[in-house]
Amino acid sequence: MENWRKSVVLITSQDTERQENGMFGTGFVIHQEQSITYILTCAHVVEDVGGKEEVVVAGKKAIVKTLGDSQGCDLALLTVKEGLSDLPILKLGKVEVTEKDFTIAISICGFYTDATRTYKQAKIQGKGDEGPYIFNPKNRENTKTWNLKINDILPGYSGSPIIDPGTGYVLGVVSQSTGNNQGLGISIEAWETIWQEMDLKLEEIRAQPTQKPNDTNKSIDMNGENPSDNTTRRERESPQSQVFGNITITGSGNDFKALQAGGDVTLNQNSTHA
Repeated sequence: MENWRKSVVLITSQDTERQENGMFGTGFVIHQEQSITYILTCAHVVEDVGGKEEVVVAGKKAIVKTLGDSQGCDLALLTVKEGLSDLPILKLGKVEVTEKDFTIAISICGFYTDATRTYKQAKIQGKGDEGPYIFNPKNRENTKTWNLKINDILPGYSGSPIIDPGTGYVLGVVSQSTGNNQGLGISIEAWETIWQEMDLKLEEIRAQPTQKPNDTNKSIDMNGENPSDNTTRRERESPQSQVFGNITITGSGNDFKALQAGGDVTLNQNSTHA
């Protein structure tokens, strides 16, 4: 999965003054077409480095293929004609939300500078959940976002991929830090808003939700047992029942705190309708 770090590229400016003022960002490869490489980043990164004519990707002059709105769909598509075709392509995905308040583990890879103004690439990890929709009154578009709960979203991380570490699929693009170790990302599903000519398939993935608060301190031994659970495997696997009015549900291999599929369940009705 770590191979995706090779797909993440530094975006800088041809303008020397902007370089000295630390105007830069991050992008990542999403498509290759012969010798042409397609890079996704943020619209505001293009603005920060001086606009369409000033964008440099991995040291090579880039063309801005399409530009979203930094106040709405903050995405931009860049192309580089030659020199980057050996970089791997990142696949794009969307999460199938299976429950309310769904939170997943995420990884972000981007560029920052240290005190010596040296560009460095780093991976940071945190959590993400469904964010608000950004409404742009100019074009009346709603843009889906991610809430990012992650430390150290530094200047330069704008345009970084938000990745599901389990699959390596990109779920969104880092747009901004909102303070208090939180940030906002543009969902990759907003991609079609800025570019419909390229048919990039969004894979639907089942990202694993993070542990709920009351599960965080549980440990599991090699037999799959929870040492803090006072019930034995035999007790958990023995037939159990619950009564709802005149209906009794009996089953084995289920925890009746939340009845789950997988055990043998029978329903016994104690009376019939008149």
